[in-house]
Amino acid sequence: MNIMLRYTHHDIELYNNIYAEREEEIRHINREMRDVNDMMNMIGSQVSSQSDSIDNIVSNISDSKDNCKYANDEVKKAQEYQDKENDLYWILGAGIGVPTVIGFVIASVIML
Repeated sequence: MNIMLRYTHHDIELYNNIYAEREEEIRHINREMRDVNDMMNMIGSQVSSQSDSIDNIVSNISDSKDNCKYANDEVKKAQEYQDKENDLYWILGAGIGVPTVIGFVIASVIML
């Protein structure tokens, strides 16, 4: 059984149109894939550049934490030093003030 296919001019034109549409759809998909690839490359580049910025921010936060701890220790030392100075002033004040008051009392008694 031998089957012969006969295509009319209309059939050939229809197949050519279908082929052309399919080829155009493939080109369109190819362009869209290139666009997606370009976008992914741009996103990758942005992530890479932001990664450096984030690393810098993390480093600055760590440095700030260390500096705050150091500053807090210095403030505590200053407070201790100031407390000792205040104690010394009270001792000196009592050492100078008490004899002065006694001297005034004695002078007042003598003058009476």
